[in-house]
Amino acid sequence: MSQRTLDTYLSSRTDSPFLELIRAKSSDAPAYLLRDHVIEALKRCATLYKFVSDMNSLSYKPLKDEDGRREFFKALAKAVILHDLGKISYDFQKKLYGHEDWEELGEFMKDTRGIKVRHEILSIIWTVGLLGNSEWDAKIRTAILLHHYNEFFSEEKSLADVVLSYKTDVMKYLRFLVNKREELEVFIRALYTELGKQFDEDFIQKALEELNDEMDFSRFSKLLDAIENWGDDISEYAFMHEPERMEVDFLIFLGMLRRCDYASSGDVNIETAENLGKIFSGIEERIKQVVREKASVDRLWQEEVLAKYNYDYLIVVAPTGSGKTELAVLWAKNRGKLIYTLPLRVALNDLYLRLSREYFEKEHVNLLHSTAFIEYVKGTGDDIDVEKKVTSARLLAAPVILSTPDQVFLTSLNYYGSDKVISVYPESAVVVDEIQAYTPEMAAVFIRTLRLLKEAGAKVLITTATLPPYYREFFEELSFRTVDVLESGVDVKNLHRKRHVIKIIDKGLFEYNKELEFTGKETVLSVLEEFEKNGFGSVMIVFNNVKKAMRAFEELKGDLENRGYRVFLLHSRLIELVKDNRIREIKELMKNGKRVVLICTQLVEASVDLDFDAMITEISPIDSQVQRWGRVYKQPEFLAPERGAGHLIGQSAYARLSRINLF
Repeated sequence: MSQRTLDTYLSSRTDSPFLELIRAKSSDAPAYLLRDHVIEALKRCATLYKFVSDMNSLSYKPLKDEDGRREFFKALAKAVILHDLGKISYDFQKKLYGHEDWEELGEFMKDTRGIKVRHEILSIIWTVGLLGNSEWDAKIRTAILLHHYNEFFSEEKSLADVVLSYKTDVMKYLRFLVNKREELEVFIRALYTELGKQFDEDFIQKALEELNDEMDFSRFSKLLDAIENWGDDISEYAFMHEPERMEVDFLIFLGMLRRCDYASSGDVNIETAENLGKIFSGIEERIKQVVREKASVDRLWQEEVLAKYNYDYLIVVAPTGSGKTELAVLWAKNRGKLIYTLPLRVALNDLYLRLSREYFEKEHVNLLHSTAFIEYVKGTGDDIDVEKKVTSARLLAAPVILSTPDQVFLTSLNYYGSDKVISVYPESAVVVDEIQAYTPEMAAVFIRTLRLLKEAGAKVLITTATLPPYYREFFEELSFRTVDVLESGVDVKNLHRKRHVIKIIDKGLFEYNKELEFTGKETVLSVLEEFEKNGFGSVMIVFNNVKKAMRAFEELKGDLENRGYRVFLLHSRLIELVKDNRIREIKELMKNGKRVVLICTQLVEASVDLDFDAMITEISPIDSQVQRWGRVYKQPEFLAPERGAGHLIGQSAYARLSRINLF
């Protein structure tokens, strides 16, 4: 701490017994004292400052400029220091102490007994005497008010509104602040002094100096008099910020406060790796090694594409199985933490295993979706580690985050808590994979969120084998550059190789009488015989809905097993653990050369990493067909060039469309 600051603090008493008594959490939690919780939250604030300062790719202006960044984090430090002072009340402390002895503290706080208002509301009252009325002070107050959910999230935010809503409790608390002024002033100065000893960071030191200079407990009695007489507008005693809807600057500030608070409460790091450069260092060689082992290729077409089209807002259209995941990893390097999105959890689970084994250390990769904890449980028997891993993922703390779109792209709906996600956007390189699988509702929300991502400074890469045309107008409006590798002049894996031979069978597999009847059994078995003659040992049979897949599975399973096949069923109604285990078992069997038939739905279209010799499929829209074909004969260099993958696309009885059969 600077000598000038120390001299200022030491001019008054700075020893308070309440530093060792006032709690922020129950005693079974780490850093349960209020002082210690603030220290831990400030540590996260300091880590975040260093993390952001070390990023050369920042485009979000308030953090890119050094002076602006220092002011931003100075305000954030003030918010962290003051955000939980409202926990200094009888009922809150009694709840934390439980049956422990707290006589001295209870006696001191007895005048606040019966106050039921939430602690963030009382923290706002504290700021009347501890903050000024600058624009940043107003934002700090509002962020403190909203760092937990309350009615003010969707209502007017002013001191008058707060007082009117809780007038009795607010007046009672103000009397406590006035009557215990001497002890509380000593406590606040002691807290500031302790924090000053703990931190050398310039922005924290400056925040403490300004807080110390601004402190004026006489404002509490003035506000109390104003409320009792209620003549003038009391809002002038403490200005608050009224954010516009989706005001990005404020949401990023609020989100960073909540991340600091929640990370310290959860005893997890706010950033699990402070230097992104080290995480991505050597990634090109690791990718080349993996590609060389899998496909005997020494060059990376992805590097060539990015050398020609190295844009922050980019769309790349490339064949399924060509290596779009590797393209995404290379693109994200030097742009920020990688947030990779896929719409199917089972595909994400598979990608989690790939990236954490082949390209990154496992501790640097987080998985974020509704059942991610199952994947973490598989990797450790320690429940505490699993809980921390899930908490870390929810705070987007890792340098590599694999997520379903709903976890990171619903922020434009302005739900409570979206600020935590938005606050990560400025430091992120976001990859959007399998966009063709989005529902119309998700597509609409995603387009809206794209604008928010750009405003917050996130970089965005969209990779797909089939770009739906209805997106193009929106992407052009947002200045995305589109690169179809077919026209790029780059020699891309699988781009020009003829991998599939198509045969049309003008015959339906189902009839619709009183109930759905599978009439294509003999057709399927006949096609399988042809596949066997060509040496195809693994076959995928794709139906357009779950009911059809289940009916066909019931009819075919016995016959296929009698032919020596292992038969599996895969569709979206299966629980995640079952789907995941089946995919892993299928991979293992195919790896060992076993004969496998998978009967499934369009679930396989989105990044399920399977590679079959042949496929039988119902007809579907062409973009869907391209995705299905991408799960067949992905590595043709391992097979004789004249041999292809077999596909059957049959007529849909109700639509009277043709079917295709590729051998």
